[in-house]
Amino acid sequence: MSTLSKTTFETTYVDTAGTFADNTTRLITEGDLRQFADDVADSLLFTDTLQNTNVEDVGSATKVPSTFILGAQKKQVLITSAQVLTGNSVPIELIAGPDPGQDCVIIPLMFIVIMRYGSAAYATNTSFRFELNGVAVTASNTTVLPATTNKFVMMPVIGYDNSSIPSTSALTFEVQTGNPTAGNSDILVTVIYSVIADEEI
Repeated sequence: MSTLSKTTFETTYVDTAGTFADNTTRLITEGDLRQFADDVADSLLFTDTLQNTNVEDVGSATKVPSTFILGAQKKQVLITSAQVLTGNSVPIELIAGPDPGQDCVIIPLMFIVIMRYGSAAYATNTSFRFELNGVAVTASNTTVLPATTNKFVMMPVIGYDNSSIPSTSALTFEVQTGNPTAGNSDILVTVIYSVIADEEI
């Protein structure tokens, strides 16, 4: 049993020269049918495989077949104040890139940022954005980090403009220009995203 691409599945089971060729000789066996059922189970998405699917599942052939677009998914990441303070030198990974060979691309749809103010605002470098493969997918935000109150911000995706398909690239949070010099508020980021096979692009 294995995860099959759409092309391989059709060649194996739809093509008249495949496993289910015109059965004039009655040679389609019980084993052929079991193999077909196994390949269907591995190559289709079922409700239970989509529930609570995190990015770690993207590279798993048993979780995410290579030729399907997944519906919108959600992942929440708590970025601690310590991480924010090094958010330029060490960008924070929100969603890991798919494993090489999986041929999947993360498609961000929306970012929701919640900062619950601690007791000190971030200072000096207070602009951040979200990036895929080092390329901005949102505009820079300049209001959250220097705030002295709680913040709730929805950041839409502005697009992705690069010469290559980011098929193994992670989605990251990055502070611009340098690390902040003060601040102690944690930030909760909710990512709404989908996953698409790069062969479909």
